[in-house]
Amino acid sequence: DAVVGRDKELKELRRRLLDKREALLLNGIGGIGKTTLAQAYLQTHWDDYRHIAWVSQSPGNAFLLDFISTAGLRQNLGIGDEFTDPAELFHEMLRRLDAIQDHPNLLILDNVDDSIEPLRSRLPTPPNWHLILTSREEINGFTPMPLDFLQPEDAFLLFKKHYTLSGLTDAQIHELARAVDYHTLTLEILAKTAQVQRYPFDQLKAALTLDARANVRIARPGSDKIERVTSFLAGIFSLSRLSPDEIWLLQQFACLPSEFHSYQLLHDLINPEAGGRGEVFAETLHELNRKGWLLRDADADAYKMHLVVA
Repeated sequence: DAVVGRDKELKELRRRLLDKREALLLNGIGGIGKTTLAQAYLQTHWDDYRHIAWVSQSPGNAFLLDFISTAGLRQNLGIGDEFTDPAELFHEMLRRLDAIQDHPNLLILDNVDDSIEPLRSRLPTPPNWHLILTSREEINGFTPMPLDFLQPEDAFLLFKKHYTLSGLTDAQIHELARAVDYHTLTLEILAKTAQVQRYPFDQLKAALTLDARANVRIARPGSDKIERVTSFLAGIFSLSRLSPDEIWLLQQFACLPSEFHSYQLLHDLINPEAGGRGEVFAETLHELNRKGWLLRDADADAYKMHLVVA
């Protein structure tokens, strides 16, 4: 199944895995298409690998526990019940992966967080293994390959891929894409919702505000049927791993227009000293960007909260 608007990224991912022989970290805001790109790479290059393993980390779980619990992986490595300590089992599974003689092999670690950082030296390495990670976060020790938003025409094509009716005009679809700031996952959900529910344009445009009924499915690991649009997205953007300072700063951003604001302007508008957060303002801003909650324009030293997050 073709992935709309990601041909360039697919080729770049392949080139870097072959040429640089490095572990690549696909990172970007939640719902931008990191997992989809990894799936597309797997489908495109399935025949190029002797062995393939895919491990997904669940939100709030430690990477190690999800790794050892991945269905079939332990059994395929020939490991029985002799290991009762999770850390010992984890290291034995990695040892056996690394000892596989046939190569090249592919390991995809999906939706990881910084709990993987202390374990990176134990992961299988190139050239015998190609390693792809996806994360919203920037994680030390892995080479980042940031994933950007779709271009407007690609966003339109993505919508049309999932919406085949004639109720919406091309201009209305373009307007819907702009209204969600070209957020890939939201566009797919809206397109499928438009197909199933046949909502008129105005109702679709207000779908996030109204938490509109969707009753659709998406090809996302662990995803059941999406009953309502905003409720599902709220689960994607869980606040559970954020500190009180980080939640406070996100609340300030939610009151600002969804555009880039310079660091100095943000400091002046938010006035963190007035709330006793002057000392942690800069580092909190940095952490929210590192964790994928805020976008940063490095050239302008400016930050933005995406419309869907807001």
